[in-house]
Amino acid sequence: NNATSSGGAISNNDISQIEETAINQNTANRGGGTSNEGKMTIKSSVLKQNRAENYYGGAIDNGEELTVIDCKLTGNFAECDGGAIHNNCADLSLIGSSFSTNRANERGDAIFNYRERSFKVENCDLDFWDIVKYNEYDGD
Repeated sequence: NNATSSGGAISNNDISQIEETAINQNTANRGGGTSNEGKMTIKSSVLKQNRAENYYGGAIDNGEELTVIDCKLTGNFAECDGGAIHNNCADLSLIGSSFSTNRANERGDAIFNYRERSFKVENCDLDFWDIVKYNEYDGD
């Protein structure tokens, strides 16, 4: 799948639960696999080889409330920030998930976390250096 703006496979603006799903090889300007502006839970799923062609969030671009449980995020790419996940001023919970070979051209190969409301990582297979938390305000 290919979206010209956000959410190559899924664009959520409400409440969504995704379970045992393969979200693979999708592209979008941001949120190559999924874009979330609502409340989304992704459980026991694989997000693989998704691409954010121009901006951020190779697999997922989150702008509201996202929970990822027992998922595998691998081989995702973002032109800017967040090879796997870009979290923008939002709530993010990661539980029992694994991240491998995700890449961002700028910051956060696995996760770029920008001015979060809440951020929780539990029992994940993830290199600490793959997470970039950015809470500085640049005057805007």
